[in-house]
Amino acid sequence: MEQISAEEERQHWESLGVTLKAGAGSGAPTDPISGTIPGSWTTGQRSFLYIRATFPDHRIDPQSEAECHESLRQMADYITQTSYGRCYFTYAVAPLVVLPYPESWYLQYQADGSGADTLIQS
Repeated sequence: MEQISAEEERQHWESLGVTLKAGAGSGAPTDPISGTIPGSWTTGQRSFLYIRATFPDHRIDPQSEAECHESLRQMADYITQTSYGRCYFTYAVAPLVVLPYPESWYLQYQADGSGADTLIQS
């Protein structure tokens, strides 16, 4: 993998409108449970797959593909800016997925306690 200098990295991010602040985030990040958080978890490129789902008895698109792309673009811009260019997202929006069972099946499965995480509505 090609190594780039800190100056080349700074120029790259500034060309994208992100200003890297010297000294920001000094000190190692820590987690009260496990100790330190590896930098590879909080920096670099991240990929995000957005999957829209609907029920066969409703067939309603919860969010248009264009709305998904706009939301993801805003999220990616925010992450890049707040991480000072150290973390950035690429993303894809999958075609609408029709779940195999009607909504009532998922609600019943969740209500009897055997599928607590089967259906999470937002």
